[in-house]
Amino acid sequence: MEADRIAVQPLVERAEGGEDGDDRGRSATRRWKRGDKYFWPGHNSLDFLTNVHESVFDVDGVTFKSVSWYMWYMRARAWRPSSDLAVLIREADSQDKAKQLSRRCTSSAPSLSSAWMAARLKIMARAVMRKFECSEELSGRLMETGEDRLLYASRFDAFYGIGFTMKDAPDRTDEWGRNYLGEMLMLVRKRLIERSGVCR
Repeated sequence: MEADRIAVQPLVERAEGGEDGDDRGRSATRRWKRGDKYFWPGHNSLDFLTNVHESVFDVDGVTFKSVSWYMWYMRARAWRPSSDLAVLIREADSQDKAKQLSRRCTSSAPSLSSAWMAARLKIMARAVMRKFECSEELSGRLMETGEDRLLYASRFDAFYGIGFTMKDAPDRTDEWGRNYLGEMLMLVRKRLIERSGVCR
């Protein structure tokens, strides 16, 4: 499976023990000034990099319309396996409805939370890879970012993002979060470029 070959293990190892939204300063070890591209939902040209961007892809013969949608579905399968919640999320008529349904994924069992934390990056890697594999347009746009560093500029997310907006980020680099979505996209981009034989 291609998603299993995009070298996510270093990201997973770095993520172990991390907490969403409270993990700043982890990305400060690698810094370069040229070619930074910040993206966020609603960005006029780079919104396609976000997990909520709607694009059709399939995983194991099941169709999804966004990476986030797939992750909500997988979380429901992990947290509520004996219910029909995962099916309801998958068949929701909108992404907003799927997100609303996903909020039912609650549990007081620490083991469930720990298992999800350990698995979520691999789950995301699979969906992100399929998203771009299934769209020639999106894969082309991703490869066009070349060697630029991709930074998810969400002030609400210091795990998948840097924890700051584009406006505030340059002056707060030592406080940046882990940017795992940006890191994942750069890994996928590398594999797509290698596969296409395009020189960058």
